[in-house]
Amino acid sequence: MYLLTPGRKEALDPQFCREVRQQSGQPVELCYHCQVCQAGCPLASLVSFGPNRVLRLVQLGARRSALTAEMAWLCTACEACSVTCPNGIDIPRVVEALRAMAVAAGVVSPRHREAAFNRAFRTEVLARGRMAELSLMARYKLAARDLFRDLGLAWQLLRRGKLNLGRPGMRRPEEVRRLFRAATGGER
Repeated sequence: MYLLTPGRKEALDPQFCREVRQQSGQPVELCYHCQVCQAGCPLASLVSFGPNRVLRLVQLGARRSALTAEMAWLCTACEACSVTCPNGIDIPRVVEALRAMAVAAGVVSPRHREAAFNRAFRTEVLARGRMAELSLMARYKLAARDLFRDLGLAWQLLRRGKLNLGRPGMRRPEEVRRLFRAATGGER
């Protein structure tokens, strides 16, 4: 079977839905497309495929379309979709699994801006137990190889006292690391 979209024919993979379920721990096959998640999502009107459609792509086995959907990279995990889902599907966890699968499959480069930011944020929180803006942006800019694009904005924020140069820490960052390991099944 194939998914036909304008200018593209994509072979469907019947195992893809099962893989996403295993990676995310979410019963994606239970979605019956009531579109309540779509109605609550602040990004739905800005992207080609909102949460409902991304879940449909997963169910159909449209691996490439699901892994390259804008929604997977722009989702802020605000949980507006999850709290309204009548089947209790935690859609941000599905989206996080799609991000990881996209990078692992090489569909999206680890240097992709959103992938680089996601990785920099996780690394920062794991290292310090909280986020420090300056080191987060330094990690992100180095990973994305985009050092100077926002330099003017950084200067404005610094001048107005909106950019903290300090390095906040915690008393027990190992506790945050333990929580991360528990939440992600040991992956970093």
